[in-house]
Amino acid sequence: MDMTYYETTDFGMGTIIEQKVAVESTNEGEIVCQDISNLIKDLEGKMSYFIPESFVSQLNSSNGHFIKIDPDTFCVLKTAKKYFELSGGSFDMTVAPLSALWRDSIHNKTLPSEDTIQDLIKVVSGTDMILDEKNSLAKINKCQSIDLGGIGKGYAADIALKAYKERGIKSAFINLGGNVHTLGEKTNGEPWMVGIQDPRHVRGINIAALRICDRSVVTSGDYEKYFEMGNKRYHHIIDPKTGYPANSDLISATVVSPSSMEADALSTAVFILGLEEGMELIEKIPGAEGVLITKDNNVFITRGLKECLIAFRDAQDYKFYLYN
Repeated sequence: MDMTYYETTDFGMGTIIEQKVAVESTNEGEIVCQDISNLIKDLEGKMSYFIPESFVSQLNSSNGHFIKIDPDTFCVLKTAKKYFELSGGSFDMTVAPLSALWRDSIHNKTLPSEDTIQDLIKVVSGTDMILDEKNSLAKINKCQSIDLGGIGKGYAADIALKAYKERGIKSAFINLGGNVHTLGEKTNGEPWMVGIQDPRHVRGINIAALRICDRSVVTSGDYEKYFEMGNKRYHHIIDPKTGYPANSDLISATVVSPSSMEADALSTAVFILGLEEGMELIEKIPGAEGVLITKDNNVFITRGLKECLIAFRDAQDYKFYLYN
């Protein structure tokens, strides 16, 4: 039987969820996509920083005590701890108080005080989160809080792909607010095309595209949520070591990986670390590749993406290079 794509748009995890699934009928597409939407919303209920009943909120209000964590949230906490260590602390789930401070600052277009930043940075330390895997328990210090916003959508995309496979789907595409994951090839045998946003242009204008199958593409950049003051851009990706929006030589960091959770965490860490240290981190991770854009409009591509990336002719402001 001929396959056709069923496409749907929903909202969850604080963002737009787009699904494109190859199915035999509209009815099958509706059922599969609704199942996946329900799975994602269930994960949001467990992991959201903003939902009082979530396991993350329970941990944040635990006053320094161990609490029982569900398997999904525990998996994400464990992975977050892993990338905290691999990135030398650049990816830090305990940066939540600073993220909340800057979220308000961006909304109000005002700078927080230096004293407030310095007070909050004292409680940011991923080393303080203790995980008891045998009993599925987690603990943070009483003054700390965590936010899984830099890794949770990636986990949800991985769960979505697993669910597609369990339902017999061979070809699918899901986008959770920029966290893209792909299953198989398109029905015509071609790879999926995933655009790389021009970080200095309106949304939807891309400088290049990646041809991928069975991989995830996640980008972190300074162009999503920000305000400008005194010729300086203040954005939402916070460097846990300074307490301020990351100020490396990058304006965009795209990571490609078989795991969307890995790509999610790595894109944040790489953006904060900058070109050289970011590329060193990518090269440590088997299967990970990257496309990094610097402030002087140079685009550096890992060699594993040489045959996958298509640079667009009208991206005249950018120069493309293979890294090393």
